Amino acid sequence: MKNFESIWVAVGISLTSATQLRVGSPVGVGEVMLLTWILFGGIRLLLFGHHLVTPLTKVFFWFWIISLMALTLGSLIAESMNLASINLYYDAIAFIFSFLFGILITLKPQKFLKRVITINICFTTIALTLLFLFGAPFLVPWYGGSRFTGWAHNPNQLALLMTMIPFLALQFLLESTNRWVKAGYILLISLSVIIGKAIDSDALIVGWAIGIFVMITLTLYQKFLNSVKANQLRSKLVTIYKSLIAIFLIFAVLTFLGISYGKITAASSNIYDKGQQGSDRVNLWKHGMVAIYYSPLFGLGPGAHSGVKEPFLDVEAHNTFIDWGGSAGIAGLIAYACLLGWISWKAWQNEFIVLLAAIISLAGFSSFHFVLRHVIFWFYLLSLAGLSQNILKDKHLKSKNFIVGSTKPIKHYLGKN
Repeated sequence: MKNFESIWVAVGISLTSATQLRVGSPVGVGEVMLLTWILFGGIRLLLFGHHLVTPLTKVFFWFWIISLMALTLGSLIAESMNLASINLYYDAIAFIFSFLFGILITLKPQKFLKRVITINICFTTIALTLLFLFGAPFLVPWYGGSRFTGWAHNPNQLALLMTMIPFLALQFLLESTNRWVKAGYILLISLSVIIGKAIDSDALIVGWAIGIFVMITLTLYQKFLNSVKANQLRSKLVTIYKSLIAIFLIFAVLTFLGISYGKITAASSNIYDKGQQGSDRVNLWKHGMVAIYYSPLFGLGPGAHSGVKEPFLDVEAHNTFIDWGGSAGIAGLIAYACLLGWISWKAWQNEFIVLLAAIISLAGFSSFHFVLRHVIFWFYLLSLAGLSQNILKDKHLKSKNFIVGSTKPIKHYLGKN
């Protein structure tokens, strides 16, 4: 049953991007599969009332409690100002769905999460590779004849699905000791890069480039620190070396941004398709920030609040930070920044450089699209967070309140500060 549940969840997550399989409805095969899993999981949770609760569960729970409160207050403010979005209920349902899905995922042990991730990246890569090579009679796998869109209507939907596959496969590759398993992950990475290139999403390429740059830089930095510790240099000398390496990192980042400027500019002009003017993207960002000004603290509730010519034309700003600020205000932005910061710190603290690079890459991709409505985004972010929770290193997980297999009621943990 555990294997069946893992396969069901993994395939369902992948198929939420299969918008071509939806028949006149915003709900597709993947959403139905995940909704079924959430319902069964919720019933099982209510019946038994006991489950594994980790620090990630608590952090994610409080992020959404703060966000949902901000979204509710923002909706009331928008209604009073006659600025409510026509997509209010659609986005609200998507947020609640993501919240319920995320809570259930964080309640699962790391072994289950790893199994779901492995099945997900294997199924996604193999299925899309077959579509890429052979197509399908009931799908249109190419967008405009030049961009691979697989089972999605829009290539950018598929780009989101591909963002984390190379990083997750690389992490499992580094953890594996079996040469055949290693070879399998190398094949997955190679195929995912080929598919990503065929999607031709500038946001995806920029996100990958940022992640690779961070991964290489931090790996060199970590090796340098290990070398310093091994040689047992004096503390003052270590401080000097750390300062020099920090200066080098800043210089390297500035150099990288300079080299990447052309690519980032190109990504800014990619709204839905090639050929759009970069000014459209800039106007969407500008008008999205203007919308935030109308209700800075709590936002204007779920929905799109930007527009190319002016704000409040029910168009997304196509930037997660701006769109989320328009929906949940400064309160929501602070909660989101704290969530990203906490997950990133755990990855760095437990020395998971690939996972930290993946988190930064995902945040980079989200700067060109609004992703908080999508279950795929939350699956990736929570997967990176879950894999970063090293049970042997994390003091919280070693404490008696968070022992793996703990059977204390959830309310016992959520009621504690």
